[in-house]
Amino acid sequence: MSAIIQFDEVLHRYTLDGRPVPSVTEIIKEVVGTGFEYLHDSDWYLQRGRAVHHAARLIGEGKDFEYDEQIAGQVAALRQWFMDVKPIIHAQEDMLFSTLYRFAGRPDFIGAV
Repeated sequence: MSAIIQFDEVLHRYTLDGRPVPSVTEIIKEVVGTGFEYLHDSDWYLQRGRAVHHAARLIGEGKDFEYDEQIAGQVAALRQWFMDVKPIIHAQEDMLFSTLYRFAGRPDFIGAV
């Protein structure tokens, strides 16, 4: 019988066979923190990070998109990296999990160079 992994988009929570499992992000926060604990407006930094991750996905998919000028430097760096490295992307943001270690996550992409 194979394990059933589910992700609740609203609660941002993974379950394995109906039991909660931590995400890679939760594990990192437990070990080293977010890096934003002492910053004012930490939500702004988290939202910016999400925007940059989304931009990376769109660039990887070869799509044109509009973005806030506040992330122009990150978008330029991502575009340059994709041009220089030319990765072969097999999957982006696909859910992965370990039944052995009982954690789940979504890597930015899986590919080769």
